[in-house]
Amino acid sequence: MKSFKSGALALAVATAVCGCAPMPKIQSSEQAAAVAHGIADPFEFKTEREPIDIADATADPAALPFDQAVRRALRHSPTVQAALARVRQAQAESQQARLLPNPVLAVAVKFPTGSGKADIEASIAADLLSLLLKPGRISAADQRLRRSVADSLAVVLDVLAEVRQQYSKAQALAAQVAIDQARRDILTELLRLTDARLRGGEATRLDALTLQSQAASLEAELLSSRSEERQARLELARLIGEPTSTATWTLDVWAAPAPASADESAMLKIAIERRPELQSVVWELAALGQEIKVARFGIFIEGSDAGVAAERSGGSWTIGPAGAIAIPVFDTGQAQRAAISARVIEQRHELTRLERQVVQDVRIAMEQWRSSKAALSQIDERLIPLQNERLKQATSSYKQGVGDVLAVRLAEQDLQQARSQQVDLQEQVSQASYRLLRAIGGAMPAAAPVASVDQTLTHSSGKSQ
Repeated sequence: MKSFKSGALALAVATAVCGCAPMPKIQSSEQAAAVAHGIADPFEFKTEREPIDIADATADPAALPFDQAVRRALRHSPTVQAALARVRQAQAESQQARLLPNPVLAVAVKFPTGSGKADIEASIAADLLSLLLKPGRISAADQRLRRSVADSLAVVLDVLAEVRQQYSKAQALAAQVAIDQARRDILTELLRLTDARLRGGEATRLDALTLQSQAASLEAELLSSRSEERQARLELARLIGEPTSTATWTLDVWAAPAPASADESAMLKIAIERRPELQSVVWELAALGQEIKVARFGIFIEGSDAGVAAERSGGSWTIGPAGAIAIPVFDTGQAQRAAISARVIEQRHELTRLERQVVQDVRIAMEQWRSSKAALSQIDERLIPLQNERLKQATSSYKQGVGDVLAVRLAEQDLQQARSQQVDLQEQVSQASYRLLRAIGGAMPAAAPVASVDQTLTHSSGKSQ
């Protein structure tokens, strides 16, 4: 009996030691996102759901700077929080893979049909042979943990791109509303002047009808612009965690995003190296590679166990080692290996598809950035200066008595139309820049140097706000 207890104790100690295998050192999703995307203030993982509205006590309710909108969107995005929760799930599965199955204690009492003492059989066993498969299973779980981190980074990229593009859209629409209002004021003045000239016999009814139709069209454009701006602000309010706010903040004045490299091959290289979608498939292929190795030998080990058995018969105890091994007669594991091999083939083709998609994303974003930037330069450097000069000349002629005030008003209107084109192109430049950042997998290398990955994945959860 003493030997039986010693064997059971040794088995329990071995189980506990194997269960304490260290977790891999993997950079946490929060820190990886902060480094890859140039986020100065990393967000937290929250264990409790947030209310519908999250007001920022430190923020100015009358203004919403661009950087603050980005930070609040990342901090309060339920999509990001769900992705971080999936990382914790993968972390728990990695920890589970390190644990041995609990030992099983079996006791059988056999009563004789006649007189005499009952026979007792007792055994304690564990799936100790599975230790041979543990390295492969642990490695596969660790690769899937790394994949979950890469998937969470892709989610952060999507949220970043969405809030940046939405802020840029709201900026452009606010500027467009101001321009449309200025154009309406000019048309109103033009109508007043035309009516005066019509009464004086210096203009025709056709001139007045033309301006009136333009005014009606512009009024419809203004109503549409105001509605679109309001919708863009409401969308932005949802992204920062305040969907029921008035969304009447003052936004930053448009500024060109950080310049992108004009070297397409350099951008493609960065994208292939950094896109988390590609990294995710690479980690899945590594995990499947480990699963194939486990499947190759697991069929002989699964269901086998080893332990100690004791029996009392006739008033005396016997004790000794016991074991059981599975005999692969019907299931030799070929179907399992074939299924994993098919998944490997699927992921290989998926990797090729994603690589091609990444190349397309980068090239299209760069083409949009180049073309919109070139068009904006034409507006900034040629059209607006020419329209300003035209307005200056028309005003000077009017002051000298050789020009008509109508020419001044028309020059002002054309200048506002040029500014409207400028706003459209500014938004296109911003949108293309943010799409390019998404396509290459984060901030430009100069703004986001590669960090060490020897940071242990954070186990503690951030406090709920």
